[in-house]
Amino acid sequence: MAKRHSKKGVKRTVKTAKKAVKKVLKAVKRVKEKLPKVPSTPVTRYLLEHGVAFSPLPHSRAAYTSEEIAKERHRPASSIVKCIVLTDGENSCIACVSGDRKVKAGLVRDIVGTGKLQFASEALLKKLTGMPAGTTAPIGIKQILPVIVDKKLAAKGKVSISSGNPKFGLELSVGDLIKLAGAKIAVIS
Repeated sequence: MAKRHSKKGVKRTVKTAKKAVKKVLKAVKRVKEKLPKVPSTPVTRYLLEHGVAFSPLPHSRAAYTSEEIAKERHRPASSIVKCIVLTDGENSCIACVSGDRKVKAGLVRDIVGTGKLQFASEALLKKLTGMPAGTTAPIGIKQILPVIVDKKLAAKGKVSISSGNPKFGLELSVGDLIKLAGAKIAVIS
């Protein structure tokens, strides 16, 4: 036979449960307030849409060069992903190397199978990626471009990429980055 509960007992239980839920909601709100705010950029939206874990790395000021970025993010330059947009006038690609290395355009040209490559102008860079110079990432860009990641960079565990905003970067697994960018891995530095 089922046990009958008094109305007072049920009301007390409901009241206690409501208090517990309020406490939990207040705790969640306190934790959310302490989390760094992540501005919405094409890169962060792309990562969130694809369910990829990342950590925001806010800057105290805008940074555009690998050296400035490494200093602002408190990371070694070797973990910073430097994205260089190269073009032959008709075809373009993104070459990714660590911040302490230089892209060898001839090696990239051989991989892409195109003519002489040069750095894209700032206007072309913005048109292709939607991001200003110094804030380019190989994902979340306007147009799909071939991406080549340097073999030394691909060997890293975590890397720091630009977010499209000069005031913060993102840290994520290099494997996730390579997969999302559909990148080829090759020696290009």
